[in-house]
Amino acid sequence: MVMESRPVVDYPVKGEIISSERYTVRVSAPEGARKVELMIGRGAWRACRPGAGYWWCDWTGYASGEQRIVARAEGPDGRCITSDSREFFTALAGAAAAPRAHYKPLTYRSLFTADPTRVRLRARFHPWRSGVRALVSA
Repeated sequence: MVMESRPVVDYPVKGEIISSERYTVRVSAPEGARKVELMIGRGAWRACRPGAGYWWCDWTGYASGEQRIVARAEGPDGRCITSDSREFFTALAGAAAAPRAHYKPLTYRSLFTADPTRVRLRARFHPWRSGVRALVSA
């Protein structure tokens, strides 16, 4: 029996931000897989356990930042098939924050207000004229 499909990391999803101290990774593996393993970052391969039609791996002891995960499944013939890599973020309390998946949109005010320790920009908008002028003050 030869496995035709590849394993897929179901969770964490792409771009997800994990903020808990423990996380359980879920992998969908092809039918007939003898074993499934995960590699997170450049770490060692970790064994997964089967259950409820999926493969699971508990993950703890990680640092905040960008992470990359890859799964591999071993078929009955001993050949390994590797999944596509998936990127996600970890942000633990008290550590540096991970990048946000969605950025706050620019507003009129945020566009013209700089850091108070630096030069401040004040905007003047004249409805009867086209455009916005910014005045620099020190």
